[in-house]
Amino acid sequence: MRAVFSDSYSENILLIFEKEEKGKLHSEFETSINLKFGERLVNISCNRTVMSPFGIQVPEHTIKKIIANIEDGEEITFNSTEKFLLFKDMDLKLNLRGKMYGNKILPAKADKKNAEKNIKEILNYFLGNNYKNGFGIGNREFVKVITDVENSTLNEEVLVKINNIRKDVEAGKTEIKNYNYFLGRGEGLTPGGDDFIVGMMAAMNFLNHKKTEKLKKELMQDIYMKTTDISAEYLYYGSHSCFSLNITEFCKKLLFDNINSEEEKKALYKSYENLIKNGHTSGVDTLMGILLYTTAVLKTV
Repeated sequence: MRAVFSDSYSENILLIFEKEEKGKLHSEFETSINLKFGERLVNISCNRTVMSPFGIQVPEHTIKKIIANIEDGEEITFNSTEKFLLFKDMDLKLNLRGKMYGNKILPAKADKKNAEKNIKEILNYFLGNNYKNGFGIGNREFVKVITDVENSTLNEEVLVKINNIRKDVEAGKTEIKNYNYFLGRGEGLTPGGDDFIVGMMAAMNFLNHKKTEKLKKELMQDIYMKTTDISAEYLYYGSHSCFSLNITEFCKKLLFDNINSEEEKKALYKSYENLIKNGHTSGVDTLMGILLYTTAVLKTV
């Protein structure tokens, strides 16, 4: 059989296969599939801008071949000795000896003035585009709630909930009821409310915000009954400080890069574009979670 090599894969993948060596097809899309190994999902994709915490990246022709040949109920086996993912009745072995990437966020101390300058730059950029979010609210309304509350009009329930979270973060509180409102809210494979929470989780981890470990555990209670399997998987990894690389790269540039030069600004904008172009509204909803949480925390530093 001809071996097809992966371009890269998440460091979490081998941990999944250590616990379970046999899996089946979970879901199939135009350029990716999800496999189910035990309790965990494994995403195989050719999308190199997202690179999920449970992902394997392959060339486009490889994922097309997998999608064309895989069958419902087909058993896929992981060969732990050779690190091959074996598909039944296919001239294909997916070799996992390629490049491994890390998804775990380690807390770091951001320079407040520099981070605030970067956030202001991104907020202006955000207001200047017409990307839609999963909540059906205007970008300007959202920005007013997180930056200019005194002059904002909270005439929609979702804006009230966003404002409640902002107030909690600024007060050093973590009220689960305000986050529960967003779990599973919205349509799609990853509902907008879940993407919003993933964005906040990423900010929590980068900023090492206090009292969030208990909140993460509470968010994960009965999570598979509250939202889709795929969305729950991203939330699961978020609760373990692991995020897609487009999220971690944007957060790093937002909080730690000094954007004095045009080249540095372009790099920040590129990471922004890589994030917001993910899914129908997933990237924008994730961005909103990051911006809400970072602006609120920086007010307390």
